[in-house]
Amino acid sequence: MPVSLRLAIRQWHARPLRPVLCALAIAMAVALVVCVGAGFDSLRQSLETGISQMLGVAEIQVRPAQRGVNARLDARILDTARATPEVEEASARVQALVALTNPQEHRWFEAVGVDTTRDERLRPKVYLQGRALSGKPDEIVLDHVVAEALHATLGQTFKLSGDAGEAGGDHNVQVVGIVAHPQLEILQKPTVYLPAAPLMQVAGIAPRAPRYNVIDLKLRRDVDFQVFSQQLGKQLGPVAAVTSITTRKAKLDQDTRGLDLVIIVISVITGTCAALIIGTTLSVGIQERIRQFGQLRSIGASRGQLVIFLAADALLMMVVGTLAGFLLGWGLSHLMVLKYPQFFPVYRLGLQSIIVAAAEGLLATLLGSLIPIWQVIRVTPMEAVRASGQGVRARHVWLAGVIGAAALGLQVLLWLAISEATTRFWVYALAGVPLVFVGYCLLGPTVLLATERMGAAVLGRLFRVQPALLRHAWSRTPWRAGGMIAALMVGVTLFAVVRMRGEILLDSFDRRQAHFPDLFCFSFYPVANAKIDKLIQDIPEASVASRITILPVELGKPIFRLGAVTPENKTSFVCIEPVNFRKMVDLEFIQGDPDTAYALLSKGNHLLVSREFFVACGIGVGGVISLKTLGDKVTDFTVAAVVASNGLDMAKNYFDARSAFQDASVSSVVGSFADGQKYFDVQGANAVIMNARPGQDAAAALQRLRPKLFSLGMSAASSVEMKQGLRSTLHRATDAISLIAVAALIVASLGVANMVIASVHARRFEFGVLRAIGAGRGQLLGLVMAEITLVGLTAGALGAAAGTHMAFMTTRTDRVLVGMESSLAADGRMALIALGSLGITLAVAWAAAVVPAWNGARAAQRTLLAVGRT
Repeated sequence: MPVSLRLAIRQWHARPLRPVLCALAIAMAVALVVCVGAGFDSLRQSLETGISQMLGVAEIQVRPAQRGVNARLDARILDTARATPEVEEASARVQALVALTNPQEHRWFEAVGVDTTRDERLRPKVYLQGRALSGKPDEIVLDHVVAEALHATLGQTFKLSGDAGEAGGDHNVQVVGIVAHPQLEILQKPTVYLPAAPLMQVAGIAPRAPRYNVIDLKLRRDVDFQVFSQQLGKQLGPVAAVTSITTRKAKLDQDTRGLDLVIIVISVITGTCAALIIGTTLSVGIQERIRQFGQLRSIGASRGQLVIFLAADALLMMVVGTLAGFLLGWGLSHLMVLKYPQFFPVYRLGLQSIIVAAAEGLLATLLGSLIPIWQVIRVTPMEAVRASGQGVRARHVWLAGVIGAAALGLQVLLWLAISEATTRFWVYALAGVPLVFVGYCLLGPTVLLATERMGAAVLGRLFRVQPALLRHAWSRTPWRAGGMIAALMVGVTLFAVVRMRGEILLDSFDRRQAHFPDLFCFSFYPVANAKIDKLIQDIPEASVASRITILPVELGKPIFRLGAVTPENKTSFVCIEPVNFRKMVDLEFIQGDPDTAYALLSKGNHLLVSREFFVACGIGVGGVISLKTLGDKVTDFTVAAVVASNGLDMAKNYFDARSAFQDASVSSVVGSFADGQKYFDVQGANAVIMNARPGQDAAAALQRLRPKLFSLGMSAASSVEMKQGLRSTLHRATDAISLIAVAALIVASLGVANMVIASVHARRFEFGVLRAIGAGRGQLLGLVMAEITLVGLTAGALGAAAGTHMAFMTTRTDRVLVGMESSLAADGRMALIALGSLGITLAVAWAAAVVPAWNGARAAQRTLLAVGRT
């Protein structure tokens, strides 16, 4: 075994607690990355598995190019596909919303009409009970979620109805099979299956002109389906979108690309904490063993051999910590997957997550060892002899503070100097954020020295310690204290910015609060106009009502595109009835006036655009926005007004409309229903907004209406419920993200414990002298706790300041990314978050310090004095 490795192992035997704590810090950091990485990998694998189950063996899918309301394909496209020599099998599906009724139940579900002779070959299902559809029009298959909701059994009969109402006729259907719902429940709503013809009839689709939502194609073995999908797309023209299975996988990779960024951010945060802990611990160890290193140099040891000795010490920490972290992370991630099987039906820990976790352990150890290695390289025998008499030069500490302030100033200058949005964002993400962290970390020792005199007086009285004993407590070892401050500050900064960011998002709803209707009714699938009209007539509690439809559209010219952050050039087209809508929703007009704007909207080819459009790309009144309409045509719409309203966005988020619309949007434009019908084939509505009659209690009216709305397949909520629901969701998300900050603080607490152990060990003789002149164990404990208190207060204050700084910068990036105007409110909530961050940091510092401080204070006086002055 090499001499350096034997010396490192002896060092572990001599003082095992410190390297064990360092290894534990690495283990915690690695475990967090493994756990989060396994969660994301399992989610990605579950999505791929679920999508594969849903797609079956089809290699090509054809869908309507316009993914809007009631967008379907003509049957001639199916005939064209089947006539193509490269196609081995083709099957079409139609989707609609249907009601199943028996004497006890009346519920609405998503229905899929299938080609019974071909669908099972392309999309095989797992049958829990019964059999597949035979083709008879009176048969139906339920997935097990629907069967449980209806308490349905094989052979049970239901009445089937749809949007066509009486025109669709009465249909009695019998349950012939129950199939397994897709493993990942978020991919598909509860579904029923029946032959395509009866579903088209109840959905109001003419039998002579069948239309389909999707066509599945299986190709012959010798066909390159990627090339074929491009050729078929050109053949079918702009009305159809042809995608291959590889394109869908690429889309999934693109949609989940942000997960990889999250893992990297977490690894950087926890790795930074671990690196600071390792660096300060090894640095303290070098200071304690400086004479030992000098003696080794005197007997012929080279600088390289000392570096190898230190590297071997760090290598042991890294190996032990990384292996322990993998085991801990693997166990925690398995528990997480077992606890939430609805989100993680498949467990997977990908190679990329393993590499990131291992790299974090390696880089944290490497970065943490740089300063100690630099110290070792500078050791000479003569310097080692007089090292104990050398103090820290204050000018070096002040210089570090100046560099820290310069780093913060450079971050601001970089942001102000760059005007192009994409470059500005990435420069801030890659350079600005590290500059903020580095700047505040370097300010730590400077702030500590600046507050030392006042801190000694105040904390001395608080902990009943002579202030004179504390007067130089921090200036003797400012870099050791600075390491503790930096380690704590990383976690508390993340905690502060997450909590403040949550309040910023809540303010974005509350600050521009517009009058919003009393009731909001929503359906994932478009409801036919006749059904909506009947619904409104049957609700006497409503004084006025209006339809709303929200559909994803593509911009004719890119506006919102910022690399991988906003990869889709999409927006939402909100169709409204201008006259009734105006009576119910008071929009805030940033540009334009209401009378002119609503008149132009009713006229057609005009839009109301959100504040985000105006802020992001300067499109105001009189400007033109191009949208892709039916037939892949590009149509120009003139901006009639720039408005702000949180109501529609709040309603979309509350009802989770993202599951109804697959294309993510970054903003919204508002147009008329007439334009929606003309350019996007809108034939129904997703939502109805209502105002209760004067004197009616909206909450009570909603309770009476809910059973009727539920029977029609619609969800409903009041504006108060939506606000409360979204607040609750945002708070839960904020709490979940805050756990990462707490994990970073736990990692940092190990470093604090390490530093306190080192401090107590280095001051054993001093403690012995104090004990000899009458100081009690409690006073020694108070001395250490007073010192750590100022460190915790400094770390908490700087962490809160850094968190506030970065929270403010998120409001600037909101503007760059999607043009959203948000602000950091200067009110009591932010002060409470800052004080809470300070309190949490102080509590973590105390919890980490109290045990090693007490162990040092309770040591026998003779043992302490026997160490001698070093």
